[in-house]
Amino acid sequence: LSNPRDSIINLIGKENIVLDYKHSSFSIHFNIQNYAVANNVEYAYMVTGENGGWITTDQNEIRFHNLAHGTYKVLVKCRIRNQQWPAQYTSLDLDIEPPFYFAWWAKTIYVLLTISIIYAGFNVYIRRIRLEYLYNSEKKQHEKEVELNRERIQFFSNITHELRTPLTLIMGPLDDILHHKDLPESLRKKITVMQRSTNRLSQLINKILDFRKTETNNRRLVVSKENIVTSIHNEILKYVELNTKKNVTIKFAATSPIINIYFDKEAINSIIGNFMSNAIKYTDRGEIDVRINELKDQNQHYVDISVSDTGHGISQEALPHIFESYYQENGKHQMAGTGIGLALVKSLVTLHQGTISVKSELEKGSSFTVRLEADNMYPEAVHQDHADDKLSGENLLDEEEKESLEKTDDNRKKTLLLVEDNEDIREYIKDYFKDQYHIMEAEDGKQGLEEAFLSLPDIIISDIMMPNMDGNELCHILKNDIRTSHIPVILLTAKTSIEDKEEGYREGADSYLTKPFTCSLLESRIDNIINQRQRIAAFFKGKAGPDLDEKRKAMAESMNNKDKEFFKNINSLIDKQISEDIDINYLAKGMNMSASTLYRKMKATTGISTNEYLRKYKIHYAEKLLLNNQYTISEVSFIIGMNSIAYFRKCFKDEFGTSPSEYIKKIKQE
Repeated sequence: LSNPRDSIINLIGKENIVLDYKHSSFSIHFNIQNYAVANNVEYAYMVTGENGGWITTDQNEIRFHNLAHGTYKVLVKCRIRNQQWPAQYTSLDLDIEPPFYFAWWAKTIYVLLTISIIYAGFNVYIRRIRLEYLYNSEKKQHEKEVELNRERIQFFSNITHELRTPLTLIMGPLDDILHHKDLPESLRKKITVMQRSTNRLSQLINKILDFRKTETNNRRLVVSKENIVTSIHNEILKYVELNTKKNVTIKFAATSPIINIYFDKEAINSIIGNFMSNAIKYTDRGEIDVRINELKDQNQHYVDISVSDTGHGISQEALPHIFESYYQENGKHQMAGTGIGLALVKSLVTLHQGTISVKSELEKGSSFTVRLEADNMYPEAVHQDHADDKLSGENLLDEEEKESLEKTDDNRKKTLLLVEDNEDIREYIKDYFKDQYHIMEAEDGKQGLEEAFLSLPDIIISDIMMPNMDGNELCHILKNDIRTSHIPVILLTAKTSIEDKEEGYREGADSYLTKPFTCSLLESRIDNIINQRQRIAAFFKGKAGPDLDEKRKAMAESMNNKDKEFFKNINSLIDKQISEDIDINYLAKGMNMSASTLYRKMKATTGISTNEYLRKYKIHYAEKLLLNNQYTISEVSFIIGMNSIAYFRKCFKDEFGTSPSEYIKKIKQE
């Protein structure tokens, strides 16, 4: 076998031989017994299982190379050359054992491995199917929860609207009654208590809505950079006024009078409000101490807001649970409450990326501390410019400005269109303003739109949540129609979020008032808007001059886009026929509106009539021509369509306060 002597096997007397699979390459030697004729002999062999026939050879050996494992029979016979092949042959059974990986035990392992792989694959498949099922189930559950949360928020928005509307009808009349000078002191005290209770109810409604928003992750952080000391101090002053306990003193202190940081004013006020209401409720005597501490070192900059009291305190058993929703401590000092105040505080502090801690001892008092990062700019929050007039409240004109305004249409009662689906609210507002305005009413946005186009009121007050057409849609249509784009719109709503306010202002609203409100507050908003319009009108009506011209340009820039488009088109129509004796009918036809509609829009926007605006425009056109030194006064008069030079001189003097020749001379001297 393979030449080495230790691998030679003597086959004499053997009919069967077994070889290891490693010896699959070998040779078999054979010979005849008669050595005399050995050189004249031919051999033939056949290996069953290897090939199908006899193979003739002169050699007395058979070579095998890498013979596969298995059982073979080797047949050998011989003859003298050229003689017949005999029928007899010599045989040898050859058995080559398989390698270990073909052994029975290996095959058993293979079978077991195959079964294991199939089983594992099946398990993986089943697991994947199960995971897909769980994923789809969780996805559906998540979608269901999102939808449920949306419905919850919608429900709370609706219920809040329903609560705020009747609350307005309580708070408003109470405020009106309290302003009566002849009200007896005994009744005044009782009504003051009623007013305090309605304010408390309003705070509870806001607290419930805020709590639901934070609980469902729908409360967004709306930050602006302001002085947090001033903001908190103003909130504390409310509770100083509300505090009726003579034995309780409220103190306020800060390490610095100015600490400017980014914070959500509404959230911080809610946190302070909850702390203060709890402190007043559970403190019979002593003091409530509010402190703001600014902490700085090389690596950290914090602002700590602490509210401490000398009240009943909180038990050690209750302390770990006070920030849990709906938790209320049992004990002798237990009072009625919702159990959501401190849970709301915790949610708002977390939303503000701050921390909250509490220390308390029974009968000694409690101390709550909120820590905020002073350098946190909250990049993911909504950033609000606190100086923005529309989002932080309208700027009221000072008294000097109000006195200097020229009033227009003194003899005409202004028209107020009231669009509100609640009849009681309509009656309340109508009764308050009936002596000042001519009131028109509409029960929904659709009716309000028809009435606005028909009568072109001076101001529109509209609720937002109404059937058929809501207030936002009504405002959008009015502000995008050139006939009504100038009409101020005040929106009334129970929605308080910054997103809702932004939506209203995007639609073009001039002011936004949340329920519950008082008519005195609504009146101040209306007066402010009308005074601003009168100020614009005063600039249009005034005599021309460098200072006035600049202010006119600034006022024109403050107009909305539709009103700018209106004046651009009007001016273009005048330019086309500047030399003609044009009138209001020409302009009305060019603007695709009636002469009366054009007159009312022009009067409402500028405070002057259409003909007056036309005359002023032509005179200013003439001024530019005169300053170019290309035309004489008579030529300029003819160019702008004023054939009477005397009339031109009069109009020019009315506008500029001097004659054309004196005006040119004055300008040249300057």
